[in-house]
Amino acid sequence: SNNGLLLSVMGGYEESNEYLEKAFLFGEDYQKNYLNEAASYLTNPMITSYRGEDHEHLMVLYYKAMNFLKMGKYEEALVECRRLNIRLQQLSDRYQSDKKYKRDAFIHMLMGIIYEADNDFNNAFIAYRNSYEIYQSDYPDLFGT
Repeated sequence: SNNGLLLSVMGGYEESNEYLEKAFLFGEDYQKNYLNEAASYLTNPMITSYRGEDHEHLMVLYYKAMNFLKMGKYEEALVECRRLNIRLQQLSDRYQSDKKYKRDAFIHMLMGIIYEADNDFNNAFIAYRNSYEIYQSDYPDLFGT
């Protein structure tokens, strides 16, 4: 994903997204393939693939959304935002806690920006409202804000 981030900064958004999608799919495949991980621990625990941290998987999707936004491909950008939202819900289910990070106001804000850029003001308003409601209801308990 480093190549993808570098290409994004350099303005190579399409090629960046190709690298980022490969990184995302590798992370998805690695999470589902526990047998290979177990086998590597039995043979040589020093030889394992780096699967990435949860926040890195989220950042891959964020950069893909931003790349699509910069290219004016708003539908594709929204797809990446939805993938981000789904991944956050999966992480929320995985980590049990009384105070769980369940929803992300920033993702809804980003969706609002993308809808607005596409002149879809109704959905932009809904996304902004959702973002505001999440900030108001979830964040004070989680972050003391």
